[in-house]
This record gives sequence, C-alpha cells and structure tokens, in this order.
Amino acid sequence: MGDTMNGGQITADRATEILAGQAKLEGMVSTVTARLDAFIDRNRDESRALFDRTNKHTAGIAAIERDYVPQAAFEEHRRQQREDLEQVHKQIGEIKTSVTRIVSIAACAWVVLATGLQFLLTAMK
Repeated sequence: MGDTMNGGQITADRATEILAGQAKLEGMVSTVTARLDAFIDRNRDESRALFDRTNKHTAGIAAIERDYVPQAAFEEHRRQQREDLEQVHKQIGEIKTSVTRIVSIAACAWVVLATGLQFLLTAMK
C-alpha cells in the first residue's frame, strides 16, 4: 500500500523511519526490562525480609509455647515459693533466738567467771 512504492520497494526515508521505530521499540523494551528486573529484585528482597520476620515471629511463638506455664501451675509454684520463704524467715528467727541465748549464756558465764576470779583473788590476799 503506502509502504510499497517504486514497484514494491521501500523508500530510503521509509526504511530510516522503520529503523528509527525499531530502535525506539528496542529502547522501550530495554527500559521495561530494566524496570521489571528492578521490581523483581525489590520483590525478592522484600519477600526475604518478610520471611525473616515470619521466622522470628515463629521462633518467638515457639519459645512462648515451650516456656508457657498454665496459670494453675504458676499459682502452685508461687504458693510453694511463699511457703519456702516463710520457712526461711522462721528459721532465721530461730537462729536469731539461738544466737541471743548463746550470747546471754556466754555473758552470764563471763559474769560468773569474773565474779569467781575476783572472789578467789580477794580470798588469796
């Protein structure tokens, strides 16, 4: 039709126009390819980050599930700790009482000894 002139031959101007159009299309394809490659890279990085975050959450949930103690068991453990603490306080009180008795007995013995020595020294003069 309009492309074929001069007995089916393409004119030089038309050939130049076709080559220019082809170069423009190749440039557009290169641009779109570069954009798609960049999009794929960005998507891959974001996917990796999402999977990393998911793995961290999964690990955190696994730790919670591993360390989870039912409320009843927690309360029983707390009650046992309180009983143990009360027992320790009771033992500390008993030790204080024993130490006080020992110190009192030692003080009385010291007074008796000192009095006895003083009496002996006085009697020996």
